[in-house]
Formats: sequence, C-alpha cells, structure tokens
Amino acid sequence: VAMYETDSQPGQLIVGTIVQTDDGWRIIELPSLEIGDGPLAQSIGNFFTPGGMVAATAPTAGAETQKFVSQLEQIDIAFEKATSKSAIAKLHEQRADVIDALIDSSTDAIAKETWTRQLVDTLNVAVKSGKYPAGAKRMRQIARKQAAGNPALQAYADAEAIGAEYVTRQTPDADFVEVQKWYLNALAGFVKRYPDTPETADAYLQMAMSKELENQE
Repeated sequence: VAMYETDSQPGQLIVGTIVQTDDGWRIIELPSLEIGDGPLAQSIGNFFTPGGMVAATAPTAGAETQKFVSQLEQIDIAFEKATSKSAIAKLHEQRADVIDALIDSSTDAIAKETWTRQLVDTLNVAVKSGKYPAGAKRMRQIARKQAAGNPALQAYADAEAIGAEYVTRQTPDADFVEVQKWYLNALAGFVKRYPDTPETADAYLQMAMSKELENQE
C-alpha cells in the first residue's frame, strides 16, 4: 500500500505486488481493478490469498488517521534497529495496538476492512516467522472484535489464526499426532462456523489431504 498526501489530505492506494531487491523495488504484479466504479482491489496475487484486501482510493480521515500513520512509520523505523526477539515481539505488539486503534477510529467501511486485513496479514507473517508467537491469539481477538458483523472478514481472520497457531504448535518437542489432531478439529469447527467462504474450501482441502495420507478416502 502506498501512502500519499494531496492538499494536506492523506490517503492510501494499492500498488500491486512489489518485491525489494537490493536497494530497489520491483513490481511483479499490477493491482486488479474492479468492474464499474469500485475501488482498487488486490484479491489474488503471488503473496495474497483469495478474498484479499480492498483499499479505499479516497483520502482517509484527517488528523487522527495521520497521527496513527505517523506512529506506524516510527515503529517501522524501530524495527530496523531492533535485534533481540523480545524487542521485535514488543514492536509487533505495538504495531497491532496502533492499527487496532486506527480501525476503531475509522468510519469508512472499506477503509476499516482494509486495515483489518492488513493487521491480520501482518500478524500472520510475524507469528509464522517466530517473531511474535502471541500474535495468533491476537488474530482471534481481531476476528471477534474488528470483523464482527462481517462474516467474510471474520472467516478470513479466523482461518489465518488457525494456520498461524498450527505453525506455532509444531515445536521440535511437540507430539505431531496431537498437533495434527488439534489442527483437524480446528478445521472441522471452522467449516461449521463458515460454510460458504473461500477459506472454507481450503479447509476442506486440508482435511481431505490429511485423510488421504491416512489412507481414508
């Protein structure tokens, strides 16, 4: 997401998938444009899952939003200097707190969903990389709080939380059978809660693959 300012009004714009190579950025995929007058939407990409983020192209709220964005910029700068695991985990927590507050302050439904998906995606990466194990619990809180009333967004946050926690449970001394049992039970519960979402199809696929490996067609 590119942050911009026009006549002192901040805004954000989806720019597609970009990858940093050395000191430069390379665009490897353009954003898709919805038919009609809809906003720019990045629904599927090399690093995005189906039903990905949707961003508002109109300027966001004024001074309060800019305050939160400035805080995020300062946290990003701190990330570059952080070296210890505890410091990095703390920064991830602070970043989640700021985005959470930004979502609470947003009155635009599209912007609110955009920030919620970005928060889920950020926490998902942090958890799976081992830098913020507590993030899985935070993702479940987001599913209940920020995605309430939006089944599609709630399903997305829930599914990502299950996947993140599954990774954290696979420690060197973990009982793989028990971990797999937990995962399948979590997926079974998920498909009951959300029978008609894109994430449901993937959950069924994961369950079927597990049964196939157990030679249970």
